[in-house]
Parts: sequence; structure tokens; C-alpha cells
Amino acid sequence: EEVEIWLDQTLGEVTGDMTIKDPNAARLAEHPYVEFINKVQMDASGADISLTSLFNNDGRGFGSMITMRDVLTNYIYPNTLAVLEITGQDLKMALEQTATYFIIENGEVVFNPKYIEPKPQYYNYDMYEGIEYAIDLTKAMGERVTSLSYQGKAVADTDTLQVVMNQYRGVGGGNYQMFTADKIIKEIPVDMTELISDYLKKHPKIIAETNNNFVIKTV
Repeated sequence: EEVEIWLDQTLGEVTGDMTIKDPNAARLAEHPYVEFINKVQMDASGADISLTSLFNNDGRGFGSMITMRDVLTNYIYPNTLAVLEITGQDLKMALEQTATYFIIENGEVVFNPKYIEPKPQYYNYDMYEGIEYAIDLTKAMGERVTSLSYQGKAVADTDTLQVVMNQYRGVGGGNYQMFTADKIIKEIPVDMTELISDYLKKHPKIIAETNNNFVIKTV
């Protein structure tokens, strides 16, 4: 009973719609829940670039009232965070890897079947905050990132950038070989569910919003 009471405690309120109705649509166009998670990571780390994923297709985002149960059912992994110092080339390579997770099949955008069998890997498709980028799914893999800028300037291969991500991704998990442990410059040893809860204590009223910093072209 105590656990149920703890799970049902209200952590915050949402103005607007932060529910996820179509998970793939939430991956192809920036969704308020994704932007919120990136904001939490940026707030906790001090980094001004962040990446996160929708871990599966079962999470439904947040309704008008956010409980601890909502946090745990959407953010299902016990992740802590790491800040990596990477190059512009690393960032482009990471975006190209992310761009392989969708394909166009019979005129429709679908999650790449090779990442669904034998185990769905929805958690390996990343969405970023703090940069502006465009991905064109009609182009060949490896050539899909058509624009990438940071603070209004095109990102050069030699640029140095600090990016916050979960520890799994920070050591290259999900075939992101451009992210390695030796590039970690800071670790935040607090579980993300706790960081989300702490953020909502500081900001109990949040707005469902996006800045549309990325575009996925499908036609």
C-alpha cells in the first residue's frame, strides 16, 4: 500500500498535450515529452546539447498530472548520465547512425526491420536538443544528414562539443562507436527517474512545447 501511495504521488502538472499517441510519429517530429527529457538532462548536467530516446512503443508520455508511476512507466531504464566531449565529426557520425533506424517501404516510413528482429531496439534511435539538424530518409544511408548547426553556425568536423547522454550510449551502446568512455568528462551518478522527479519539484508546472530543432524529410 505504501508503494502504491508513493507511485501515485503527484509530481507536477502539464499545460498542453504531452501524451504520446503514435510512437513513431513522436520520433519523426519533435515531441514535447522528448524535449522535456532532454531539458531535464541539460539541467542536471550543465551541457547545452542533449540526446535521448523513446525506449519502447508502450510509453504514453504525460497527462495533465504527472505521478511517479508516470515517470517510471515512461522512463523504464535505471540510467545515469554522462557528458562527453566530442568532435563535430563524431556528432555527424552519430546522427548518421540514428538515421539508419528508419526506412521508406512502399511509400511509408517504417522502423528498420533489422532493428526489430530478434529484439526491438527502439531505444537506440536518438533525438537531440541544443543543435539544429535535418535528416533526409530518401537518401542513401551514410548521406542522410543534410544540415547540422550549433548556436546558429554550421558544425565543422573539427569543432569540439559537449553532449549529455545516458551512460549506455556514452560508452558506445547501440553501435554508436564514436562515443567512448575516454571521451566522458563528467558523470551524474543519479538515476534519471530521480532527476526527473527533482526537476518537477523545482518546476511543478511545465508546458508541453517543442522548438522543432530537427526535421526528418520522408518524401
